[in-house]
Amino acid sequence: ASARPSWAPEWRRFAPPTPGTEQNVAGGTPTPEDPAGFNIEGLAFPPGSSTTAYLGFRAPIISGNALIVPVTNFNALPGGAGPASFGAPLLLDLGGRGIRSLDCNGTECVILAGPAGGAGSFALYSWTGNAGDAPILRSTDLSGIAATGSPEGLIIPAGALTDTSPVQLISDIGDYNAYGTGAIGDITNVFLRKFRSDVVPLGMPGTILPVACATFTPIYTIQGSVDAIALTGAQTTVGVVTAAFPAAPSAPFPNDYPQGFFIQDRTGDGDADTSDGIFIYDPNEKLQAAGLGVGDVVAVIGGTASDFEGQSQLSIAGGTGSVVDCTVDGTVTPTVIELPYQSLTDAAGQRNPEDYEGMLVTFDYPLYVTEQYELGRHGEIQATRAWNFGGFSGTRLFNPTNLLDPQDDAAARAALQDFNDRNRVALDNGDLDQNVPLAALSFFLRPNTPLAPGSTSREGDQLEDVVGVMSFSDSRTQNTATPPEWAPPLPGPPDAGANYHAPESPPQRAGACRR
Repeated sequence: ASARPSWAPEWRRFAPPTPGTEQNVAGGTPTPEDPAGFNIEGLAFPPGSSTTAYLGFRAPIISGNALIVPVTNFNALPGGAGPASFGAPLLLDLGGRGIRSLDCNGTECVILAGPAGGAGSFALYSWTGNAGDAPILRSTDLSGIAATGSPEGLIIPAGALTDTSPVQLISDIGDYNAYGTGAIGDITNVFLRKFRSDVVPLGMPGTILPVACATFTPIYTIQGSVDAIALTGAQTTVGVVTAAFPAAPSAPFPNDYPQGFFIQDRTGDGDADTSDGIFIYDPNEKLQAAGLGVGDVVAVIGGTASDFEGQSQLSIAGGTGSVVDCTVDGTVTPTVIELPYQSLTDAAGQRNPEDYEGMLVTFDYPLYVTEQYELGRHGEIQATRAWNFGGFSGTRLFNPTNLLDPQDDAAARAALQDFNDRNRVALDNGDLDQNVPLAALSFFLRPNTPLAPGSTSREGDQLEDVVGVMSFSDSRTQNTATPPEWAPPLPGPPDAGANYHAPESPPQRAGACRR
């Protein structure tokens, strides 16, 4: 014990409580559960300290803030040493709540905040433990737990915390009629005294979200680290919408769009072998019906997870699954893809297209148009990175037999073909309509070129700042966020001079046709 510190609230001196009651005599002090009462419920060493401990107060609530009192010589107090030494108080904005529990690891702290009295809401806050840093409200909804008890303790894992880090809550349910007997409060039978343990995710920073937005399976867990999807059946996950394609934008080809949207985990798991994004098959346009789109954080509830034509997806078609607005916005930084891929098949530690399935990606180097065979039919072009392989180099790709003798060195031809396959990516405008007019291919219009305005790309064109979502089933990058910059264009035809005239007929050569 120690003398009351100078900063302590000036609680008036009243008569002691009447024995056997929770109420004070007339004019007495507030009860511990009163916002003006005195109730310590949290104790933890902040990160980096082995001498100073934080006392977290359930009450008093001071000007709407929760109170933490540092005990600066806590390590010296066991064994009767003293007196305790107190540091300057910390006042934390927990939304008018007090501290029901406090736990810290070597990196950060988590606060279980709740009302000083019995009624009110509970919430989780993450906090650095530094006096100058504000606690961050987390999105996990604790109302269901608080409806049948009072959360009073928490345990957090070691290390850096993420949105999905498990937090164990210990709740007092002594005031909950757990057995339907009508008896609550103090239970004389020790075998009927109850507490409850729940494990919840820490939740995303921001407002408290619907339950589905806080309790979910991360996308990267559903995807796994191999070609086939790791989890099948009904799954609930959360992510930022990175691209959306309506199901029926126009006649006469109402189904010639991907009919869904892509979402990506806001933080990812840091594992390059697992994808953080996934496609949501949504032919009934549930995303649009909810008024949601690119940039919104959504929960996809009860979608059926499977692989369809090589692509992992969640289907919310028909009466299956739903979309919930998580009421926050999110951004995803595009992941840089390095061409050529190290492999085209799934191999641990080797970058391949599967690693980026469903993710927002970019290329921080120029790409070059190398093939346009599908441009007029499907709105798709093939692009490559400038290359140097096997003594050859260029921007466009060439068939190996254009550079190597087709009758010699099959291994060299196979190696060049493998390199070509790994050094290309398809860029698609997201429209699956066939044989549309070239004027409709707005994504591939080529401005400021020697050709007429509105003309399409030419092989060899240089592309800058390509951003899109990787759809692995077709090995293509879907729907770039902004049209790529086309620079510089290929040169126009050379000036042959005013006196040049083509011959009226080709010159004749003597010879024979060979069968």
